[in-house]
Amino acid sequence: YDLSFPNPEKPLILFLFTLDLNQELKTTLIEEYSAEKEPDDGEIYCKIREYQGYRGAGNPYFEKRWWARLAAISNHKKENLEQVFRHTDYRAAFDVQLDVPGLAGGMRLSTTHTMFADRCDEVGFIHSSSSIY
Repeated sequence: YDLSFPNPEKPLILFLFTLDLNQELKTTLIEEYSAEKEPDDGEIYCKIREYQGYRGAGNPYFEKRWWARLAAISNHKKENLEQVFRHTDYRAAFDVQLDVPGLAGGMRLSTTHTMFADRCDEVGFIHSSSSIY
């Protein structure tokens, strides 16, 4: 094998990684790679709630990263989600999907503003129906 450098004038840059990465760095690397495909609205909602501390320890740094990712996709969707979070009843109804794998895939944050415009009062029904088996 020829191990000579193709251009001796150009410096060679190596990136070395250790196998004992801390959990925060592992999460960063995984989520950066997952950015190859634009996340759907349900995945964004789930990640933001996860990092807000829903059913576990929160992580404000990663929460801000997901908010930034959402804003980069659509500022309208970001504003709609902020509106959902301002209303605890709606947030509780949306949180029901966090307990059902695969349910978040159909979420569309682009249309949530219509719930508020129509003054939907069915949130109580949606939230209370989560306890029906």
